[in-house]
Formats: sequence, C-alpha cells, structure tokens
Amino acid sequence: MHRKSREGRLAVAPYKCPHFAELWARYGVEIRREQRKQVTHPVVGTIDAICQVMPVPDRDDLRLVRYTTEPGSPSHQALRDLRQLTLSS
Repeated sequence: MHRKSREGRLAVAPYKCPHFAELWARYGVEIRREQRKQVTHPVVGTIDAICQVMPVPDRDDLRLVRYTTEPGSPSHQALRDLRQLTLSS
C-alpha cells in the first residue's frame, strides 16, 4: 500500500476544502525546511547554525537533519575548533 508523504498531502489539501484553501492562502502556510538553531557548547561556546530537515524518499518515518554554519563566521570557527578537539582526544 502506497502512502502519500506529509508534503504530498499538504500540497493537495487546499484544493479539497474551499475554507481550508482560503485559510492556507491568508496565512501563507508552508513547509519549513530550514531553521536557525543556537547551541552552547561548554568548550567552544555558542554556535549559531542553520538546520535543514530533508525528507528521505519513500520513507515517511525518516528525515535527514543537517546542521551548517555561515562560512567564515565565529560559529564556523567554533565548529572547526570542536572538530580539532575531537580529533586530538
């Protein structure tokens, strides 16, 4: 049995109910794929990261989560420092 993904269900949902379609258009509902996160590490300090959540094809129960930082930012340097600490221990 093939199940539609949540994104697929959300994409067609506004067309099935006029009231829902009106609310959807009024509030600009969208699927959030990118968020900002802040993590405080006891050694390297605060890291401001971009969190991306991506669906895994054909698996509604799995998501790939990726954290990145802005190149050249203090957070980027903190991640590099953390990597070095991990490699040297």
